[in-house]
Amino acid sequence: MTDLESRLDRLESRAEILALISHYCKACDDRDVPLLRSLFRESSGCVPPMGA
Repeated sequence: MTDLESRLDRLESRAEILALISHYCKACDDRDVPLLRSLFRESSGCVPPMGA
């Protein structure tokens, strides 16, 4: 991979991460469970905090 390709890959990865964070925040703010679920892999699970 050339330096230019590496830099482009890093910028594209950063943009995807920022979009994921944005969608996550919107889903939480709107209490949009379907959107929130769509941001995780199907095999993901949720573990409640201790004492919950």
